[in-house]
Formats: sequence, C-alpha cells, structure tokens
Amino acid sequence: EADAQDVQPAAPEANTPASSKETELVLVDQSGWGEKRVAAAEALPEIFAYLPKDFDDKYKNPCWEDRAGLHCLPYFHILGVSKCGTTDLYRRISLHHNVQKSSNKGPHFWDEKHSLQWYLDIYKSGQSGIESDPAHAVFGDASSNTLTYSGVGLQGKVASPSGQPWTISLPEVLFQAQPQVKLIAIFRNPVDRMYSAYYYYGHYAQKFGKNADGFHVYAKAMVDGFNSCAASAGMTNKVCATSKFSQYEQLIKGLYALFLADWLPVFPRSQMLFIKAEDYYKDVEGHMKQVVSHLGLEDATQDEWRAMIELEVANKRGANGVNRGSGEGDMHTHTRDMLQEFYQPFNDMLSDLLGNNMWSWA
Repeated sequence: EADAQDVQPAAPEANTPASSKETELVLVDQSGWGEKRVAAAEALPEIFAYLPKDFDDKYKNPCWEDRAGLHCLPYFHILGVSKCGTTDLYRRISLHHNVQKSSNKGPHFWDEKHSLQWYLDIYKSGQSGIESDPAHAVFGDASSNTLTYSGVGLQGKVASPSGQPWTISLPEVLFQAQPQVKLIAIFRNPVDRMYSAYYYYGHYAQKFGKNADGFHVYAKAMVDGFNSCAASAGMTNKVCATSKFSQYEQLIKGLYALFLADWLPVFPRSQMLFIKAEDYYKDVEGHMKQVVSHLGLEDATQDEWRAMIELEVANKRGANGVNRGSGEGDMHTHTRDMLQEFYQPFNDMLSDLLGNNMWSWA
C-alpha cells in the first residue's frame, strides 16, 4: 500500500457530532498514512481524525490512551443478519468472563449517524474489566445491519458529500479502523428470516395484515418490485440491492451473498466466522465452543458453559419464523415457494462464496 503522506483529510467541521459534543478525544497524527486510510478519513473525517492507526498492545481489546484517559473499541463484531439469531448469540457469548458488558448491544455505529465519542462512551461502563484483565478482556458489538449496509452507505449517509456514491466500502472503512477485528455472521434461511422480520417490525403487519394472507401480499410486492428493478436497463442485482435498500429492506437483507462479496476480499478468512442459524439452534454448545475458539477467549468455566447452553432462546420463533402463541399462523405454501424461488440463486451464490452447499437451503 503506497504512502500518501502529503494527502491529509480535513479535520471535522464545527457542526459535526464529534465536535458539537465537545469531544474529549485528541486529534491524531496523520502523517505516514496509506492511501486507503486517507480515503477512509476523507469519507468519515469526524472519526478518523481522532482514531489512532495503532492500538496499545498492552490490551487484547483495541484500546488507546491519551491525556483524556483510556478509550476502547469493540474487539469483535457480530455483523448480522437481523432476525437470524444475532441477539441470542450475543447474549450467550456475553456470559463468558472475558466479554465485558457495554451499555448498548447493537449501537449501529457504522450504519447510522453517531459520533466516535458517542460510540466509545458505550464501552465506558465495562472499561474497568478491560483494565483489570488487559490480556484477555474484550468488548463486542452486535449491530445486526453492519454486513448488509455495505454498498448502501456509510454511517447512515447513502452518498458522499459530493452527492456521488462512496468510493470506499464499509468493509474497507472498518478494516482501516480495526484491521485485526474478529467478525461473525449468522445466516438463516432467508425465507424464514423475512417472515420473522415481517412480524417483529410491526409496521409491516399493521399495514398488510397480521396473518399469512397479509404477508403474501407484502412479499409479492417486494419480489415484484425488486425483479422490476433488476430487469431495468443498466441495473444489476447488486445495484438494486443497494439503491433500493430502504424500499425493499426485508427482502434485500436475505441476499447475503451480494453483501458478503464485499467483505471477503477485505478481511482475512481467519478473522471471519459464519454460522448457519438452523444448525446453531440444533447444537448451541458446539457452536458456542466454535465462537469462543474463534475469538481466542480463555476456556469458559463449567458454570459459564452451563449458563450459555441453558439460556432461553432470545426472540424465539418457530421453524417458519412464527412466534408460537401469537396467533400469527404458518406461512402459506405458495408464498414460501415464491420466496424460495426468488432466493435460490442467491443462496447458491452464497454456497459458492463459502465453498459449501449447506447454505443453499434447498
């Protein structure tokens, strides 16, 4: 990577969140930065103006000290995807003694507009644990839209200040911020994920009906709209997924491969762990051992293992994405067939990307 010592990103303007909060952070030396980091800083100057290139190797977790004290970012991210089990996974791994508590499980720092100071403050409550066990203690972030916001925007902004699409991707920005970060993504059959989201985010069911008929009308409108976009001259599936994200969000979030294709070339595969939700719930213990190993945590105690395994499932829904006892009912077979047909090429693409046909959900 070529150095770009003479190219310096602008300092945050007076009206940016970082400065408007009277941040306690100290501006960092930007000399010797490579062109990718400069590009990241030009995209998000209010973050990179205060973010050091290197962290204190005294800590396992990415932390640094300045005259204002100790500041820490999360050591690992559960990137998503929403309604696939991110909350459940985070709750279980948080029972491990190495994982310190923060004030916000899913702050959505990279897909919503927040200042760096605001993000760092989330981890202040657990910082004493980092300081008391610097070689092992870590923080995690389980923002469930991070993976699927790649190509859509940065920090809630869908276009650069010039009005043009971003020239740097969210994975590239995160890599420049934290090149050693550990990443986890959990994927669920996208048909079930969409059905679950339809009821979880109540405004969909409120508009179309809290029943299988209403979901069918909604799902068909989403599929037809997306297919119409993709069939338009000059459009591709990826362009439609990113440019129409807010319009067809719950359908698009199940197009895992389109977004993952942005992440795989950026981060070493050894830093990434992919979990199939259906398998995870069949073998929670086995998968939690895999997560602990991936994160390089100490062995959990017997009590911690028991607590992690026996913890009640978060946001529990049945095989069809149904919250049993809610009266919602199962998805219509013809709706499932329609969605399965829509998603199948993308599921096959995911299998190709990850080299395993377990992701086809066929």
